[in-house]
Amino acid sequence: MVNNASPDADALSSINSEYSASLKTVSTHSSRLLSGLSTIFVSIPLSIAPAIATSSFSLSIQSKILGGNLIWAVWFAVATVGFVHSMTLTTRNYDWREETPKNVSDRE
Repeated sequence: MVNNASPDADALSSINSEYSASLKTVSTHSSRLLSGLSTIFVSIPLSIAPAIATSSFSLSIQSKILGGNLIWAVWFAVATVGFVHSMTLTTRNYDWREETPKNVSDRE
């Protein structure tokens, strides 16, 4: 998944080299740092989401807007925006992974 989401070849090579280095030797400092940062960025939303969802639901019930169903209207709107945005995505015409050094110099 990281390979498809990588912004460019340099970023991908640094991530993959750190990963392969950590497999060959005992974990290096940078691979441990990368692992720690990824754990933090995954766990923060997972810890905050239940509080936000519960508070939003409670606020919806207390305000009695739309009969206490405001939260469902809000999440429907969020889902609709996400769906509409997904319809605007297009297939990439350019793939940096297929470049050769000659093609890179031609493009610049």
